[in-house]
Amino acid sequence: MEKKVKQLRFANNLKSIDNLYELKKIGAGHDGIIYEYENQAIKELKYDLDTRKQQCLMTFDKVQYFIEWSKYFKRIVAPHDILLDNDGMYCAYSMDLIKKIDLNDYPISNTPINIFLNSIHELYEDFEILNKMHVLAKDINSGSYLFDENFIHLCDLDKYIIYPEYKSINFMNKKIYNYTISKFLYSLMYDKSLSKEDLKKLSNWVRKCSGNNIFLNQLDEELTPILNEPISEYTNNVKKKILVKS
Repeated sequence: MEKKVKQLRFANNLKSIDNLYELKKIGAGHDGIIYEYENQAIKELKYDLDTRKQQCLMTFDKVQYFIEWSKYFKRIVAPHDILLDNDGMYCAYSMDLIKKIDLNDYPISNTPINIFLNSIHELYEDFEILNKMHVLAKDINSGSYLFDENFIHLCDLDKYIIYPEYKSINFMNKKIYNYTISKFLYSLMYDKSLSKEDLKKLSNWVRKCSGNNIFLNQLDEELTPILNEPISEYTNNVKKKILVKS
């Protein structure tokens, strides 16, 4: 079988990658495949330019816009350079590589609450930057979360939407931020042994948190007295309250 070869070149410094397919594959999604290169993650994009535009994926204009703002993000993993193929066509972009922790050695549930709180406050600051950019976060799912020693990061910005400056998106981003945090907490409460009715109660809790304007403030109040406890201490108590109260 003939060896697959794809040479790429960074737009900023013209440094080249001899063959993308010789790099370690570290992830994949419906819109691209991610490889590890030095201290970077390279996302090779699927689909042609027209399809990316139609499906609101990472177009050339969108990736350039994110690159302009990438230095301001702390928890959102944004593109910081584009890569071109041998024909000079935009076909990939690079991001910082998040060195994921081994969840077998260090379960997420054991993370101290102070680290969790710090991460979600920094993520809130990132959502404030999205507001300034007039960008709406979209398509947050289980694959959007990355975890390293500093805890939560969000990746996969391809479906984020850039709106005209006159359109206010702050309220929508606030709901999406709340959803992002409450859905993560839900994942720690999830148990295969729970009944459909119990899972529905937990889902209703996520829905309520998403629409709660003071959700982050309430988390601060509830978690500050137990900063050195693992996050599971909190989620186990919340889970009991939700299921008993309901």
